[in-house]
Amino acid sequence: MHPVYGPDVLLYIGETKKNETGARTIERRLKEHLAGRFWSHTELSFSIGVPEKELNHEEVKAVESILIAAHKPALNRASIDAANPGARELLIQNYGFSRSLFPECSGSYWCEELFE
Repeated sequence: MHPVYGPDVLLYIGETKKNETGARTIERRLKEHLAGRFWSHTELSFSIGVPEKELNHEEVKAVESILIAAHKPALNRASIDAANPGARELLIQNYGFSRSLFPECSGSYWCEELFE
């Protein structure tokens, strides 16, 4: 639970890179967050989304930026105002993770040029 926003609210959107050495697994990344920025929050839950097709690093960053710009999670800073310019042509459709995420977000709507 967030002390200001309350229970069952989206606090953070992040990505974990595929790591061949196993040095930074999802489990380790969650432990880092729980020991760091989320240490004071209680009753946390998380969801893991998997894209329908494999994405390269730039595509993952673009998708992440759209989701952050659209949902404005309390603990994200980067991309909070607008999606990355490279995200303009992307359309994200959310099937099955409807709790706190919109069913659809478009890069063309959330790219910075629209807000200038």
